[in-house]
Amino acid sequence: MGLVTLGGLVGVMMFWASREEQPVYVWNVVSRSATFLSANRLAIADDQRTIIVSFPTYQLIRELPAGGYLAASPDGLLLIVGAWGTVHLFDPERGDRIGTLDCWSHGENLYPIHLSFSPNGYILAVAESHHNRGPVVQLWDVVRQMQIGTVRIDEPDATVVKALAFSPDGRLVVSTYSEGVWLVNTAQQTVVRKIQSWPNEYIALRRDGSRVSLGEIALVRTFDTNTWQVMHEQHFDQQSKPSGSISRLFSMPVAISPDGKWLATPNRMPPRDSF
Repeated sequence: MGLVTLGGLVGVMMFWASREEQPVYVWNVVSRSATFLSANRLAIADDQRTIIVSFPTYQLIRELPAGGYLAASPDGLLLIVGAWGTVHLFDPERGDRIGTLDCWSHGENLYPIHLSFSPNGYILAVAESHHNRGPVVQLWDVVRQMQIGTVRIDEPDATVVKALAFSPDGRLVVSTYSEGVWLVNTAQQTVVRKIQSWPNEYIALRRDGSRVSLGEIALVRTFDTNTWQVMHEQHFDQQSKPSGSISRLFSMPVAISPDGKWLATPNRMPPRDSF
């Protein structure tokens, strides 16, 4: 299992092998986003460009003329690069740009774009953490390169999208906002329900779809997706827990192993001066 830590725009990328307590590879990189395309290929993006390198030798394979936030299709044959309200579709094998999705008008600042592929790789959920966009998730058919729907959370407290994740069966999108977590039905393009009234910035889904874990401030909660009842809560040391509105910047990253037996998180909150 590989765990990736990106330390801001200019920082350190670290990789751990399974059961290792120290990183096996440490690279100094200029990065905004990164994603594996396969076991031996890694895409890394800054604000202006995306490079594809071999892993773990870090040999440059090719460079793509777009940067921002990345997502790879489940088969690794399509690389998505999103920034400035636009999503670019690349063939990572040849380096060709095969399409562009104009999601929003070009803004003045670069805001995080959240991207999530459906399990079959045909639908892309897109959201941008921009107050002018509002609590909106767009659904795109990446084969036909056309928008097939828009879902908006009709609640005054929901302002910007914080994270997105498709359920393994492709029927639902778990979408977190500044004031809560909602389930969205992708076929009917409707809001199913609100499962909690406070924000999360990290989502992990078990491969069989039976569990979803949400990372928040000094707490990880795991839900049964049949009943949407909380099955487990993991609390962390809150001595360093920030207070006030800045606390929303501090959430616990979370991941579930492919066999669904293990939940991985950091063992402590980040330092107060860390972003």
